[in-house]
Amino acid sequence: MAKGRRKQVVLGLLMLSMVALAGCAKEKAGEEGGKKNVGIRRELEPLDYNRGYASTTDYQTVMVTEKGYYYYNTREYSGSNETMGLRYVDAETGTDIFLCNKPECRHDGNQFCSATNKKYEISATFLYGDRIYAVATEETDTQYLMKLLSVTLDGSELNEELTVYTLEKTGGKWFGNCYGFLIHRNTAIIGFGFSAAGEVATRGTAIVNLNTGEVVYPDEEPLSAENIGINNLNACGDTIYYCKKEGKKSVLYRYHITDGTVESCELLPGFNQKYAVLDEDTIVYMKSSGRAICVYRPSTGENTEHRLLKTEISYDEDGKEIEKSVEYEAHGVKTDGTYLYVSQQMATFREFGRDFHFIIHVFDRNLNEIAVVDMGPLLETFQTDTGEEVVASDAAWREIGEYVMYLGEDIYFLSYIMGTNLNYYVHRCKRSDLLAGNPQLEFLFGMK
Repeated sequence: MAKGRRKQVVLGLLMLSMVALAGCAKEKAGEEGGKKNVGIRRELEPLDYNRGYASTTDYQTVMVTEKGYYYYNTREYSGSNETMGLRYVDAETGTDIFLCNKPECRHDGNQFCSATNKKYEISATFLYGDRIYAVATEETDTQYLMKLLSVTLDGSELNEELTVYTLEKTGGKWFGNCYGFLIHRNTAIIGFGFSAAGEVATRGTAIVNLNTGEVVYPDEEPLSAENIGINNLNACGDTIYYCKKEGKKSVLYRYHITDGTVESCELLPGFNQKYAVLDEDTIVYMKSSGRAICVYRPSTGENTEHRLLKTEISYDEDGKEIEKSVEYEAHGVKTDGTYLYVSQQMATFREFGRDFHFIIHVFDRNLNEIAVVDMGPLLETFQTDTGEEVVASDAAWREIGEYVMYLGEDIYFLSYIMGTNLNYYVHRCKRSDLLAGNPQLEFLFGMK
């Protein structure tokens, strides 16, 4: 072989060897870097989070589709394993069944059941596209695995998408918890943690790319008792929002999906973690006094404050009517992307009891009040589809505003009534009727 020809062959072999070695090194670095690509990746259509679901539960208690409703019934509320699991309520018939269509399945926690599989302890659910996603804990002989599952809407498949975090067993019984769960544009944010009797609870935050399965932990330590948990999640555009309680101060953060950066919002003092994202440059929030709503513009950093006023009528000594504007205290703010809904909750006392008031103040995008409706008389006492009369209790009433879902033309009310054998009673009214000041409340179902 000619000398020049031998030189070319040797160089070619060296280049191939270098490429192979680089590939091995890259694979090893990926393993050591802790990036998880577990489960089968699917081509997912990027979907926007429906801001009308936002609530303090930080996951979707009831998930709404055109054909029906989905929810997860936990052991805490069911009282037994007979109704515990993922469930589906048919919108037309009202039939409430387990979300599993496997023939002859007993729905008793067996490993093939899509709704009740005892291998997993589900702590949060979320409707995204054609699946229900769930954050769940699996316990093995040596580990606790925090996983992201998915179930098809017909209940035919239960899949493990990926492992969010793995905790090695060191003694004692630990429980996995989810403190916040949201999916937006194929990015999932999960506030998770583990707790045990007599031990300091630990927390962490995981940001998951559903397209690649990559998991990123924005805290210095993925799981630690020093980490501050996230709550009150929301999303709009290319941004996911969440709150943290840092000492006595509540801080609103913005996570940018495109580049993975995080920034804090410089809000006015007294932010109480209640806010609504009207659009990408309009965040409406409340302060602890509850007597004003504030607007923050991320593009400029500008904050403005708007007092909440209502008209009260009184009479002078001659019986002449006097109108005056007075401040009222609001308890929450939400949006469906078109309107703002500011809620006000209170009770008025009478001789033989009290009346509950759940007042919804509706504002347009320019913060002009366009409707005021008291839903209290409709929600305080109502009859279920079986004729059972339910009366709201004071303790359950205080947080009712947090469990309203403003999903476009349909508005859903979740009433948790203490002392009953159900989790929530679900009602619906039309937005057009609410704006007209004449809401007609329709009872849908009671969660088992």
